[in-house]
Amino acid sequence: GHAPANGHRLTDLTAASTYTGPTYVNAGTLAVDGSITSQVFVNPGATLSGAGVVGSTAIAPGAVLQPGAFSFLGGTPVTLFGAPQPGYVGVGTLTVAGDLMFLPGSFYLPTTNSSTNVTGTATLAGTVMPLFLPGRVNKTTTILAAGNPLSTTFDGLALPIQLSGTLGYTNNDVILNLTSQLARVPGLTPNELAVGGGLDNAFNNNGGLPAFGSLYALSPAGLAVALNQLSGQSLASEQTVLTNQALYSREAVLARLRQAGYAAGPQAVLAYAGPDAISLDDAIDAGEPLAYSASKKNAPPSAFPLKALPAGAPYVPSSGITFWAQGMGGWGKINGNSNAAGTTGNFAGVLSGADMRLTNNWLVGVALGYTGSSTNVSALASSAQVDSGLVAGYAGTNFGAWNLRLGGTYAINSVYTTRQIAFPGFMDRDTARFNAGTGQVFGELGFGTAIQSVAVEPFAGLAYVHLDTAGFTESGGASALSTSGASQDTGYSSLGARAAAAYPLWNGMTLIPRASLAWQYAFGEINPATALAFAGIPGSNFNVTGVPIARNAALIDVGADLRINPQAKVGLYYWGQQASTAHENGLRGTLTSMF
Repeated sequence: GHAPANGHRLTDLTAASTYTGPTYVNAGTLAVDGSITSQVFVNPGATLSGAGVVGSTAIAPGAVLQPGAFSFLGGTPVTLFGAPQPGYVGVGTLTVAGDLMFLPGSFYLPTTNSSTNVTGTATLAGTVMPLFLPGRVNKTTTILAAGNPLSTTFDGLALPIQLSGTLGYTNNDVILNLTSQLARVPGLTPNELAVGGGLDNAFNNNGGLPAFGSLYALSPAGLAVALNQLSGQSLASEQTVLTNQALYSREAVLARLRQAGYAAGPQAVLAYAGPDAISLDDAIDAGEPLAYSASKKNAPPSAFPLKALPAGAPYVPSSGITFWAQGMGGWGKINGNSNAAGTTGNFAGVLSGADMRLTNNWLVGVALGYTGSSTNVSALASSAQVDSGLVAGYAGTNFGAWNLRLGGTYAINSVYTTRQIAFPGFMDRDTARFNAGTGQVFGELGFGTAIQSVAVEPFAGLAYVHLDTAGFTESGGASALSTSGASQDTGYSSLGARAAAAYPLWNGMTLIPRASLAWQYAFGEINPATALAFAGIPGSNFNVTGVPIARNAALIDVGADLRINPQAKVGLYYWGQQASTAHENGLRGTLTSMF
């Protein structure tokens, strides 16, 4: 008798069959996971598979032998040479109890986890087309073993573009030798090439990869997507985010130094009610409504004389302490480029400090702050949350109409990152917690002048920001990354002007609208880079870059202060950093009180 397998479906024989007639596989797939004692003929267009036992077998031209049992492992479906395989992989050994004959034009499809064992003679011909499925893939694999010495060879070896290889032959075995060449696939970005190169090195030097076998079954376009997700570029992009966030504290401290109001005359309105400028009430009496302060003490000499000073009245600087606070919040976007995906995010925080005058011309202060921010890289299903504690010190003075402002801040950032990786044949979620320190020093020099009733201050500034991230290892699966840390040094120059005017209101209150516009130029390390490796794969080191810091940007600051009384003032401002590749928008509220 005989047992024909017809049609286009999978027929799985799991029991022991004892009939003596031949078995014909005419179409579809016959999976033998039990045993067949009779001869098997696999006709053109049909497939024999399984991890059981069959009798002597012949594979006709156009027919396929694919050893291994089909087991469902779950996860994402994979595509094998254009044919979707919904989570099934071939594992195990198909035993041919007798002889095996491949006819010219036949196909042999072992997987990374399967082979064929022939107890008799194996006559080889046709093409070997290995299938690469989820899990481990070895550099060298025995794909067929025969009981009798081999006297023939296969006609060819067909491999995906990600691999090159050869077939080796011993007396009884056929050995598949592979070389990974992921980084030679055309059309990959620098980050994708870097990841591919790291995996190539690990594969070729360590005898294979413990995971990522499905990478070798993907199309070039699918491979690019997978390598992009594996790259960890969002970790590098977070360096740009942290460096950019140094601007928030820098501007807050500089704003407070401008609030200190060292200059008298019309330019004093550029300040925010400092303790030692001439008082607004006296200035209004003298016909100078732009001068404004929280103290009625006489001002030092200025190029903008106000009300004549009473004869013999000495200048006595204020010895009080001024307390201030700023709350801030905003949102931003950094555009992606051909190599790195863009980011979006938001932030919120508060900075509070106290300062006092040491001499007639110097004011010094300290501040503490907290900010929280979140960043999303939606194209890579990656995110970061950062909690930052900050300490600042600052000082300022004036020389006539020249105003010098200096400061420094240091932030300790607690970073939590999440990456979701999913491509055909692989899925993982990796997280990390690590610390990063952001230190900066900065200075600004401005010249206070006036155009009729509007106070104007052209200014120039410099800043240096140093970022240092600690090393860490992600928690997760095979795609978890490890790094020894990274550092980045970035400089900023700014050139711009600000203007303000004062409008007395009722009950002694004064409204002071202000506006500032500057060009910021970034230099130094503006392309964040980090060295990474797959935590569980020795020798897989690679370097990636994230989204760059905008080299040229416009800094915008527009808002108003309301002086409630000589001791208290509130303000509300819009703040923005606008560039062709990055956009930051925020609101800042201020409260100043003098005691």
